[in-house]
Amino acid sequence: MKNSGKITLAIMILLTVGIGLPTKGQNKKLIHGIEAGPSITEYIGESSRRDREYNPQVMFSLGYSFYYQHSGVFSLKTGMFFERKGAQYEEGYTDSNGNPTGSYHFYEKLDYLILPVSARTSFGKKHIRFTLTGGLFTGILLQANVVRQEKTLAFGHFAVDKDGIEGRFKDLDFGITAGVGVSYNTSKNSILSFEAIENLGILTVSKREDFKTNSICFMLGYAYIIHSR
Repeated sequence: MKNSGKITLAIMILLTVGIGLPTKGQNKKLIHGIEAGPSITEYIGESSRRDREYNPQVMFSLGYSFYYQHSGVFSLKTGMFFERKGAQYEEGYTDSNGNPTGSYHFYEKLDYLILPVSARTSFGKKHIRFTLTGGLFTGILLQANVVRQEKTLAFGHFAVDKDGIEGRFKDLDFGITAGVGVSYNTSKNSILSFEAIENLGILTVSKREDFKTNSICFMLGYAYIIHSR
């Protein structure tokens, strides 16, 4: 499926969920927001290459969030996020005599469109609330690349090349999402928030190796409240 088709499908799903939610009734609110922040991503599982060890790397996530608050403490959260996942590994090489002369460092970058659906509860005072979130997410692969960087003993680091690796990965990811955070009502209609969210994949995403994705995102957010009538 081409990227334009994947994005169109995701928007249709999000609109269907949003339109289907009731907006009338006491304490019911619609909350629209934007969130962004750095993340730590990794692969979980075993590589088919015994000489290859994948390590975590720092990436990022950003997107649009949508809350339907049913009561003062419970809400349903969904949204649409761009999240870069992946991992890194290193492979050394030697000269003709077997002496180490340098290494290649590989950075795999998997760009996903993330669609979470989760329940959220909050507790605390009127303006400062602590939140707990748990649910599921679907990830749609947009593109996948690997950046190779060479490190030599004589010259240090310099970038070598960048290759597309979409053929090595499946189109869909799926897993569990959970988070903990804090929010502050800056006014009657606006909220600032910070949340640590883990997206733990439960499907094997590689066509060649037996590993899943995992990411921990540290998200700063701003949201606007639409009160029910």
